Amino acid sequence: MKKLSLYIFLVLMWCNVGFAKPVLLECKKVKVTDSMIGVNELDDDVDNYEYFSLDLKNNEFYSKGWGEKTKGTCSLGSCEKYSVWEGYGVKGYELPYRKESAEHLYLGREWKEDRKVFDFYTFRKTDLGLIHFSNLITWLDGTVIEEQAFFECKEINKFPF
Repeated sequence: MKKLSLYIFLVLMWCNVGFAKPVLLECKKVKVTDSMIGVNELDDDVDNYEYFSLDLKNNEFYSKGWGEKTKGTCSLGSCEKYSVWEGYGVKGYELPYRKESAEHLYLGREWKEDRKVFDFYTFRKTDLGLIHFSNLITWLDGTVIEEQAFFECKEINKFPF
């Protein structure tokens, strides 16, 4: 009886070991602002999405791709278009870990070469909201444009691409 209890105890201890999978997110863009234009109205006919893989256990965070979905019905072909980050490796575009609080997860990077260029992602842990704050340098005259995009995210089982 003692051996049986020991075996049951060992089996239960082994079953307690969990294997965490990355969290897959589909994030729908709801608003964009930039320093040149102000608030950009989003296209009423198309929803824009970004897809993320967040492995909290191993601190590996990736933007996997993006997509567009036409609202309403389509008469010809597919109303969805997806793209993946090619050229950034199999896992996608890496988002370096910056810091974490009880309410937020901060990811992104900053380059300090000739100009200060940044690409930051802030995820709210409570409702999976996302703010993407970045800047880009225009090709024409080198003007720096800051952009802030707001997303509503939901957890998904697999990516659509």
